[in-house]
Amino acid sequence: MKQPVEKSKLKEQNKKSEKEKKVEKERGRSENNESNIQNESESEKMSIFARKREVRKLLLLKQPILVLMHKECLFETNEIENTLLYHVVSLLQEFEDVFSDEVPSGLPSIRGIQHQIDFVPEAKIPNRPAYRSNPKETKELQKQVAKLMEKGYI
Repeated sequence: MKQPVEKSKLKEQNKKSEKEKKVEKERGRSENNESNIQNESESEKMSIFARKREVRKLLLLKQPILVLMHKECLFETNEIENTLLYHVVSLLQEFEDVFSDEVPSGLPSIRGIQHQIDFVPEAKIPNRPAYRSNPKETKELQKQVAKLMEKGYI
């Protein structure tokens, strides 16, 4: 008689432990899902690209919008102008001088605030060797320096 009673108790305990394991697994899954949702929402906050519906939502809420457009990424500007809202296009046209194609040559005019570096007499200037680079990098660097000198920046 004792054996069947003990077996039934063992079966009940096994069922209980299996149920507890299932509950723990589901709790773990729900916690993982919550952390995944939080990670996804954080990654959405960090994105610099906006979808059409997000821009529309901000416009409807009359929230300020900062638009950054990289010209080299655009393939057909006419197509984009058709899809952009009239307000954005008019804003870009209003500040067209800010988005010039060519960088002006020379330095800007002297402004009110001037900074200077005071040299300490008889101080030793650090003398270090130049960075090593391969011939291709050196040619590119020389080309960029020549371009900057031509424009008057150096």
